[in-house]
Amino acid sequence: MKWTYDSEQPVATQLAQLAIGRFTFVDSTGPHGLPIRDVVPDDLVASTEQYRKLTADHIAWLEERLGPYPFNRYGLLVGDTDLGVALETQTLSLIPKADLLGDRVGAERNLVHELTHQWTGDSVGIKSWSDLWLSEGHARFYERLYSQAHGGDSFEATMKTAYASHDQWRHDYGAPAEPTEPNLFKRMRYDGSTLVLYALREKVGQETFGRIERAWVTEYRGKIASTQDYVDLASKVAGQDLDGFLHPWLYGAKTPPMPHHPDWVVNPVQG
Repeated sequence: MKWTYDSEQPVATQLAQLAIGRFTFVDSTGPHGLPIRDVVPDDLVASTEQYRKLTADHIAWLEERLGPYPFNRYGLLVGDTDLGVALETQTLSLIPKADLLGDRVGAERNLVHELTHQWTGDSVGIKSWSDLWLSEGHARFYERLYSQAHGGDSFEATMKTAYASHDQWRHDYGAPAEPTEPNLFKRMRYDGSTLVLYALREKVGQETFGRIERAWVTEYRGKIASTQDYVDLASKVAGQDLDGFLHPWLYGAKTPPMPHHPDWVVNPVQG
């Protein structure tokens, strides 16, 4: 038997997957009639339903901040695996079963994280691996923002903790947009990169930051983009040159001061 698969929209190679097993297809509807199709191992359908059915709400929440969902459908592929690895595979995020069988706060963090990638990382692809901070930083940013409003930790407190460790992460893993090869998927690309976006929001204000974000996922939809593309677009939307502000955050050996938080302190580097 021969199968041919076709994508209706551009897809990066790392966003494709192959799953083999006995699955049930669970169909539902999201905002604006968006088709949602979950692919679930037969014996996990009932036990994962409680959190899977939150997808429509998650999409609606993100659309308020990033604009319309960028693809023609979405869904979750539930991984019947003990590996705690989720992946933003395009239109069908891979979510390990443990994420859907634990507490709601933890489950929603991971669900929103992978969903955010559909906008930033999937629809807007990265030009090179040094731009990974744009993908993972955005996904963690909205994950943290959502979680704060739904029973999770304070976003500001989390960022203050990340700020304290930022010089150490720069030393160990490379600056946010300048990763060292063995340390690509380390803390710096997640909370460390989220801190850059948090600093930008503090610099330009929440309203302008929101306009930057919506412009980013609109202008580069279906394309690849680089760190410089983001800096240039942010400067254009904000009406001020942000290169001098963002360059030290993205490439410097030392963490810059956090706007509006003069009391935040970076811990000394160890080792």
